[in-house]
Amino acid sequence: MKGIDEDIIDRYLNNQYTEEDIQVISDWLNEEDEHAKWLFKTEEYLQLSKLEEFADESFVDAAEQRLFRKIEALEEQKTIRKRSFSLWKRYAAAAVVLLIAGMSIHLLVRGTLPFKNKQIELLTGAEISAIELPDGTKVWLNQYSALKYPSDFGKEVRQVFLDGEAYFEVVPDRMKPFVVESDLLTVRVLGTTFNFKSRQQADKIEVSLIEGEVQVKETLGDGQIILSPGQRAELNTTDKRLTVQQVDAGLDAVWHNDLIPFSQATISYIANVLEQFYDVKFVLSPELNVSTTYSGVVRRKDTIEDVLISLQHVIPIYYEIAGTNIFLYSVTR
Repeated sequence: MKGIDEDIIDRYLNNQYTEEDIQVISDWLNEEDEHAKWLFKTEEYLQLSKLEEFADESFVDAAEQRLFRKIEALEEQKTIRKRSFSLWKRYAAAAVVLLIAGMSIHLLVRGTLPFKNKQIELLTGAEISAIELPDGTKVWLNQYSALKYPSDFGKEVRQVFLDGEAYFEVVPDRMKPFVVESDLLTVRVLGTTFNFKSRQQADKIEVSLIEGEVQVKETLGDGQIILSPGQRAELNTTDKRLTVQQVDAGLDAVWHNDLIPFSQATISYIANVLEQFYDVKFVLSPELNVSTTYSGVVRRKDTIEDVLISLQHVIPIYYEIAGTNIFLYSVTR
């Protein structure tokens, strides 16, 4: 979980917390809305009433009350910003579940739990999680995302529900199409590779096709299209307008493996792509041969200079960096 030491949460859950720990948690909740969202998903994910072992409502209520009394006692001892701490109280019951069930906090990021309704939900915090579904399909879940599927997945249908962003490498099975649903878009495939970005409250939902063919359909409407590789479908969540663009679809999925793909790319195009990833401005020297093309992948690294050093092994260039401006020259200059 980005921005907070998991040991702090573990200490809190095990009744070994300090006032400083409480302050850290309070500050963390104030940093980003995604932190509260993650806790909200945790609360939804760990509803005790759905677990047969802990279906006793009175037991849950008693656990909540004990925790709230401890929080209120700490509030009296030390002044903490009310807004953030009251928000923490809102999710306290979900945290208690972990303590009661004897589970590690790490389970929330990469684990699964069987519920009475035979649904499995995978949640991520600040980390990217790579998983494999029962049919062999590989899925990379981006930060703060959720993927749900039935525990009997693949026996009759292959259907999942996504909230967030995920990259899919679907195992072909013509008898059982693979379906990804979100609140507003549904993607139906036989076997393919694509990126699906569908976050609540976002301005648009995107499906980018890398390989194969997919059908993109409005979940609540009649609009639908068939995508070919290199196309991106975008649904405007305000006017529900579904459009298609020709794009370098592989760039939409760089987050899942940190590899930036290039196919027959000129130096100008490579520079434009790197500008997007590193928030810099390239200035190309006139003597550079901009007609020569290059194919391959570049690993996304911590700094743009690290990337430029790698590029020098395959492209005859040298560079000068001045703030956010990067000047590229030919080695023959």
